[in-house]
Amino acid sequence: MLHRIARALAVERLRVRSALNPMLWLCAIVTTPSIAIASCINEPPIWLIVIACVPVVLVSIGFLVLLFFDRGKLQSEVLQMTKPDAA
Repeated sequence: MLHRIARALAVERLRVRSALNPMLWLCAIVTTPSIAIASCINEPPIWLIVIACVPVVLVSIGFLVLLFFDRGKLQSEVLQMTKPDAA
C-alpha cells in the first residue's frame, strides 16, 4: 500500500507538459511494441521496421523545429505560466 502511494507521488512529481509529450507517447506506444514484435520474428518485414522508426524520426524533426523556431513550446506549462513576460 505504501509502495503505491510512493509511486503515485513520484508520477505526480514527474508530470511535465510540453509540446513534445504527445509525440513521445506516440514513440512509446508504437515503437516499443514494433521493436518487440520485430525481435521475435526471424526476418521481420521491412514495413514493421519502418513503422518502428517513423515515430522516432518525427519526434526528432519536431524537436529540432521547436528548438529553432519556438523554444517556449519545449518548456513545461507550469514554467511558462510562472515565467515573467519579457515584454
